[in-house]
Amino acid sequence: LADSPEAPTEELSGAIGQGDGFLRFLERAGVGGQDRTAVAKIVGRYMDLAEIEPGTRIDLVLGARGNRNSARPLESVSFRARLDLALKLTRGADGLVVEAQTIAVDSTPLRITGTIDHGIYNSARAAGAPIEAIEAYLEILDSQGKLDGAGPGDEFDMIVAMERAETGETRIGSLLYAGLKRGGKHKMQMLQWKGRWFE
Repeated sequence: LADSPEAPTEELSGAIGQGDGFLRFLERAGVGGQDRTAVAKIVGRYMDLAEIEPGTRIDLVLGARGNRNSARPLESVSFRARLDLALKLTRGADGLVVEAQTIAVDSTPLRITGTIDHGIYNSARAAGAPIEAIEAYLEILDSQGKLDGAGPGDEFDMIVAMERAETGETRIGSLLYAGLKRGGKHKMQMLQWKGRWFE
């Protein structure tokens, strides 16, 4: 065949990579400049495009084009813009129309306590503590001169910022509180406030 026929629509799905951006992703997917501008204008009413994080999954549907030298028109694009917001843009008679879904998010911090058995790191991991929180906890212990003194039988106590969306997704934040007990008595109580740690 001199020219093979194209499918009337093309469905694509992918994720924004590290060092990439939302509009760059759309361009690589084949979305034309006019459609990218329209999408940027609509999404920009809800958030700064730079806030769309790497790893965000995007689903696209591209329509039929007039010729092979032109970009396929964007029929729809949907993605989770933020933990609390999902956006879907669909082409209607008057252009792209947005459907915004607000998602409830619970910001109650996560508290993790346990008894040190085979080292703080392994004991905290067994209790379900995130790696980043454990690393921050160990740094605080070290800065307070408690790292070498903490051993089996001591109790660790940490509070970590966490967001839980009603759709099931979670996002772990920074360590907010680091505590250490020995024999039921506090040996360390450190609280983070505006980026600084206080006893």
